[in-house]
Amino acid sequence: MTDSKPEFNDCIAPSQEPSRCTDARRLVWLLTTVGIIAGAVVFCVTAPTMRYIQYHYQESAEKRNEIDESIAEIQEKVADGRRELAEIILSPASRESQHHERPSIRDAHWYKELRKSVAKIRQDPNFRDTQDVIRLSELMDRIPQAYQDATAWCDLVHDAEASRLVAQKETQKTLQMIRGYFAEMEGKRRLDLALQLQQHAPKASGQAAVAHDDLVEGVRVAAQYEAIANELMQVSVLCEKLGAEHDLDQLVSIKDNDFKASFSRLEHALDRFSGDREAVIKLMYDLETGLFGEGRLIDDAHQTIQVGDGGVYYWQRNELLRLREQANILRASEEMFDAFRPVLQDLELHFLKVDAKERRGADLVGMAAWGIMIITGVVCVCVFTFLARRIAGIITQQIEDVQRKSAQVERTNSEIRLLQDVAEAANKTTPLAETVEFVMRRFAEHSGFPYALATFTDERGMRQVVATEAWIDVGLSTEPIIASCGSDPSMKVSVRPLSFRQDESLSPCSGSLGGIAVRIRQESFFIHCHFVSTNVEAPSPELLRLAQQVAHRLSQTLERAHASSRVKDLNSKLIDSARHAGMAEVATGVLHNVGNALNSVNTSLSFLQECTSHSSVGDLRRTLDLVTKQSGSLEAFMTEHPKRALIEPMLTELDERLRSENEKQLSEVEGLRRHIDHIKKIVSLQQSMARVQCVLEPTDLVEVLRGAIDWQSEGIVHHKVDVETNFPSLPLLNLDKHRVLEIFGNLVKNAIESITEAQGPQRRITVSVRQTKGDKIAIEVRDTGMGIKPENLKSIFSYGFTTKSNGHGFGLHSASLSAKQMGGSLEIESDGLGEGALFRLVLPFSPAMEEALS
Repeated sequence: MTDSKPEFNDCIAPSQEPSRCTDARRLVWLLTTVGIIAGAVVFCVTAPTMRYIQYHYQESAEKRNEIDESIAEIQEKVADGRRELAEIILSPASRESQHHERPSIRDAHWYKELRKSVAKIRQDPNFRDTQDVIRLSELMDRIPQAYQDATAWCDLVHDAEASRLVAQKETQKTLQMIRGYFAEMEGKRRLDLALQLQQHAPKASGQAAVAHDDLVEGVRVAAQYEAIANELMQVSVLCEKLGAEHDLDQLVSIKDNDFKASFSRLEHALDRFSGDREAVIKLMYDLETGLFGEGRLIDDAHQTIQVGDGGVYYWQRNELLRLREQANILRASEEMFDAFRPVLQDLELHFLKVDAKERRGADLVGMAAWGIMIITGVVCVCVFTFLARRIAGIITQQIEDVQRKSAQVERTNSEIRLLQDVAEAANKTTPLAETVEFVMRRFAEHSGFPYALATFTDERGMRQVVATEAWIDVGLSTEPIIASCGSDPSMKVSVRPLSFRQDESLSPCSGSLGGIAVRIRQESFFIHCHFVSTNVEAPSPELLRLAQQVAHRLSQTLERAHASSRVKDLNSKLIDSARHAGMAEVATGVLHNVGNALNSVNTSLSFLQECTSHSSVGDLRRTLDLVTKQSGSLEAFMTEHPKRALIEPMLTELDERLRSENEKQLSEVEGLRRHIDHIKKIVSLQQSMARVQCVLEPTDLVEVLRGAIDWQSEGIVHHKVDVETNFPSLPLLNLDKHRVLEIFGNLVKNAIESITEAQGPQRRITVSVRQTKGDKIAIEVRDTGMGIKPENLKSIFSYGFTTKSNGHGFGLHSASLSAKQMGGSLEIESDGLGEGALFRLVLPFSPAMEEALS
């Protein structure tokens, strides 16, 4: 680019810049002055107006809040008064005793507060002498009278209740005296009868003890006392019923029906009483007086009892009559308090009207102030517009200068982004041709040279050409460009301007051509990039410098990518070597496990051979031969031979022995089958060594552990080792059964060998299973063998490490790897040589789901 934009300082002449800055400062000062004057005018007009409006609104709000508070307080205190008066009326019996003076209504807290709130409303000028205030005052005057009527009614109810309780106590006392009198008389009668029986005791066996008349008299007197006692009990029940009755009709029925009949029966029983009748009559008189008062009269003609003054019935009836007035008194109280609600609503509506009128006056003043502010604002806008246009011209010039500087900064940022994109593209793992094509297109887009061509030349002279769509669409010729690509190995990176002679024709359209040629040399190839543009004779030095930076960055990144690729190849080879070594190591471990399984197979075969060689089949054959020699046939021996009775027990014993041997052989054959299946599983794992395989299935862990112990039973019996097990009740777990069997069998076998080598007095292996924290289950094998040195604890699971003279170091290493593949671990603990060792196999505790089992 030959024509560059002028700098900011070049666009403004030195003589014009101070003058323009001075004009701008003057205009700013003038604009500020006009703004200050306009602000002062607005302030002088609006400040008093707003203060006036604010004062009226604030005063109105304060009055509104005050009235609302007073009305709310009146409503609250009216509710308190309603509740207190209702409590007095609804619970008259729980009020204070009549012997204590009741406090006056004017001393009640709610009434005092109510009077204060009403007084506030009366003093307000907006409510003074209004009809609503008069109605409120009248309601206030009705409250003391209502309170006085309620308390007077409560006192009457309380007096009636107290008198009734006193009368009940007197009646109960009289009943107790009557019962006591007759109990005393009954005691004396029984004492006299006992004395008579003692005096007339028989002196001879044929003489009567007591005369017949005396017995008859005793029975008659006892019947009198029994009848009187029953009637007194009935009277006592009726007294309690009378005191608990709350219905006037039922109360009268109890008096005229129940008591009348009971007294008649009691009087009839007392007529046959032969004791002190005057005392009995006095007690009955006191009982009837306590129940029905002085002057009561039993009217047999009308079958009723006329009640006198006092008595339980009299006061119970008065109390019920008073309680009938409760609803009327309560309703009158509620109506009085309900009358407050419409009065308070009218007061609130009246205040709303007054408040709205005052707010309209304040709004008119505010509208006038707003008119003045609008006029002032229009004038200020006109002045501001004129001054702003002048200032805008100056600011526009300065903005253009800033934009030129910003464009320069943007170009620099664009070049930085171009270099970053080049580095990122070169660091990617895409093919070299795609990387160079991306860099070529990115530089062409940035530089404004749309026609770009890239040529790759390898060490054998083979070339590959990539061109942009613009080059192909215009139809530029590639032969002159390709012919100019050299292979000089002297420089790694070179950038030069690209020029064409007049006789060279690259394009069907006329016009001058110019461009940039870039060459990058690597170890085995050359890269040539050509960027061409029309109407450009030569690129600018800045663009050539940028192309040089892009080429250096691309060359350095390609060298690092080539070195990184070589490092990856070497690492891949090392990984393959390590993989083959690991496969060999795993194969060795698998062969070790197969050897352990074959030992168990050999044990089972030895047991079968021993059972076959010592079988009872020979005894059976010899028995049959003996029978045949003795009698010629088994049938003849069993019918004719004198010793035929001995052959049946012998055959029965042989049958039991053969069955026992058969069961043992079948058990060993089943164990042999399991050992062979285990070997097949190990071989299958070896065949699929290219992938890590862990087959989880619902497994009974305790059964697997007992099976592994049974496989080592020959070594356990041969070396006289005691095996103790501690197996809790466990659900079926998702485990790789064969891996667990291999690991645990290897641990038990090592424990037997360690105990044999130690030759100690205790030859014991303890196997336990327990659940640990973190959803894990631990299988522990503790032995009393040789133990392990502390310095060998860290390397005990390493490949090839062994403490045995004939060991290979494969078993524990393979067991540790299998435990890790199952998501667990294999741990060891030992206090040193001669202290034994503890191996712990930790596995995930994953109970099998019922769906998986089915």
